[in-house]
Amino acid sequence: MRLFNDGWQFAKNSPDNFIPVDIPHDWLIGDTGNLYETGTGFYKKIFYADASFKDKSLFIIFDGVMMDCQFYVNGSPAGQWKYGYTAFEFDITDYLVAPGENTFLLKVNYLAPCSRWYTGAGIFRDIFVTEKNRVFFKPGGVYITPFKQENGTWSVDVTAEVEAGCDDFEVRHQIIETGCMTVTDVSLWDVDTPNLYHLKSELMISGVVQDTVITRFGLREIDFKPDEGFFLNGRNLKLKGVCLHHDLGALGAAVSKDAVERQLLILRDMGVNAIRTAHNPPARVFMELCDEMGFLVLSEILDMWQLPKNKYDYARFFDEWIERDIASWIRRDRNCPSVIMWSAGNEVYDTHADAERGGALLQMLTDMIREHDPDRHAPVTLCSNYMLWENTQKCMDIVKIAGYNYAEFLYDNHHALYPDWVIYGAETFSTTQSRGVYHFPLSKPVLADDDKQCSALGNCTTSWVQKISGKTF
Repeated sequence: MRLFNDGWQFAKNSPDNFIPVDIPHDWLIGDTGNLYETGTGFYKKIFYADASFKDKSLFIIFDGVMMDCQFYVNGSPAGQWKYGYTAFEFDITDYLVAPGENTFLLKVNYLAPCSRWYTGAGIFRDIFVTEKNRVFFKPGGVYITPFKQENGTWSVDVTAEVEAGCDDFEVRHQIIETGCMTVTDVSLWDVDTPNLYHLKSELMISGVVQDTVITRFGLREIDFKPDEGFFLNGRNLKLKGVCLHHDLGALGAAVSKDAVERQLLILRDMGVNAIRTAHNPPARVFMELCDEMGFLVLSEILDMWQLPKNKYDYARFFDEWIERDIASWIRRDRNCPSVIMWSAGNEVYDTHADAERGGALLQMLTDMIREHDPDRHAPVTLCSNYMLWENTQKCMDIVKIAGYNYAEFLYDNHHALYPDWVIYGAETFSTTQSRGVYHFPLSKPVLADDDKQCSALGNCTTSWVQKISGKTF
């Protein structure tokens, strides 16, 4: 797999007057006075395929396109994708002219509002291309499960999905650093020493290698205990985390490895060791950096399910697309040692509105996640600001690892009510406030006032809960 970012052109609202553009690209950041403008973007690239492609399979991989796109090769529709935050790829082998020039065109239909935060628009993450023989490992098909043996050595179990078209193939694996499938002189992956290993997988027919995949992984053990907290490699470790949105501030949503690394270095200097991807799957490069730098990651899929929060958000695609998006999300990152939780959602209305329906959706999502992470490299969780209410509590009992948003006052009571739950603070403080400002009366259920100052979110949330529940905590 190689980067395919060069040589793209962009046109807005009409597929003409193309101009060269750097990928990753966010077309909204170009006009800071109109950061939520509905529009259509077109990306075009001319690709020359020589005669060798007649015997190859060619895949193009987009790590993220915001949002709702269609891909064309030489004028023929070659695929579509809806969610902006999950990676997708298209097998374009049958659409290619080889030898000859080929025109790639990606149309992006951006409608606003589609989120509660700045999304950017366009091909805002990397593009890759990979050439394969007609016999190959399926994308994301190598799944590595390390396990510790009683004598202290580590071994790895590997499953591999292949596209072979026959039964007489052979798959061979070895850890590059050891030359076999066990590790005796073990270097664990930890927040302080994020050691990584590489698995080489070869797919052969009649002894001839048809495809080779290198997969990076780490040796680590995680555990969550209701009374004691989180354990990494047998050591009780306090999660010192932040919720981090995907954008890069004034740079917009287009991913820059240097900018992401700068963010992580600043967070490391603050004492941060864990990051929640608020509230969507992050870029591939973000996960690679977290693996390399030793950050723990709570990876989140959605900010809504079937019930929308904005007119054009993912709720309009949920029923038809969620299975594909879950598969993409988990399969890309399931070998990352940094991932310690898969969050099925954030503050979703569905659990609060209807415990039966919300519970059914959460169980469905949990089953989908476990289908692609069957050895449970990370447990399933849910993050919510509705933990005061019984409906959401019933839903949370399905996963039993509960992320509480702005509800520290519930911890002790709920730990007594649900002693088998792991309770953690998914959001406990918000920078949506003016420093040192606490407006009174506390019963005022607003976050902003006429003086343009914003009272502490936790202060307002607590008073709002007290007002509507008639309870004092």
